[in-house]
Amino acid sequence: MAITLAKELAPIRVNILSPGLVDTPAYNWMSEGEKRAFFEQMGGNLPVGRIGEPDEIAQAVLYFLTNGYTTGAILDVDGGGRLH
Repeated sequence: MAITLAKELAPIRVNILSPGLVDTPAYNWMSEGEKRAFFEQMGGNLPVGRIGEPDEIAQAVLYFLTNGYTTGAILDVDGGGRLH
């Protein structure tokens, strides 16, 4: 979809950010112990060995916003999750 939209909307840039599991308030419905165990289990399955932090997603967004030469790209910020 990114490639098609980037072509159709040019010169407007279109990119896709695909985040993996990130420690956000969306998981606050779990108790601290449950959340920690879930994150350890899920993060342990990733090549980087942990889940992501919100700041890491923000850095990827900043890249897209500041690099005017990038369009039609998909950036997986998932700790290598798509490699499985």
